[in-house]
Formats: sequence, structure tokens, C-alpha cells
Amino acid sequence: MKRLVSIKAISYAKLQRRYGGKCIARQDGKVLASGATYRELLRAIRTRQLNRQALIIGYVSPKDAVCIYAD
Repeated sequence: MKRLVSIKAISYAKLQRRYGGKCIARQDGKVLASGATYRELLRAIRTRQLNRQALIIGYVSPKDAVCIYAD
């Protein structure tokens, strides 16, 4: 069975500096598209004709955001 998604380590601090507060689409550790909203990200993905099944979609918290995780 062929793997569609490859997961590669990426520095979250670097992502926050450049894409903080945005939605991103990445593949093989590279950001291929971004948008201020999910809708804008989808528009960028369609414009660039990227393979949506091979992308990892996510939101990057702003650089100064405080995140609290609890069990």
C-alpha cells in the first residue's frame, strides 16, 4: 500500500514567526499554501492545483499565544 502522507519534523517556532495566526497546508516539511482563514487556504490550494489528499492542513498559533493543555 502506497503512503499518501509523509510526516517530517518542522520547527514550530519558525512556523509561528512566518505563519502565526494563519492556516497552512504542508507536505514533506514544506509549507505549500497559507491563508488567513480556512476558506482562503482552500482557495490558495485550488489556485496552485495541489493534491489535497497529500497535504497536512493545520492552524499555526500566533507567536505570542499562550496555550494550556490539561488532562
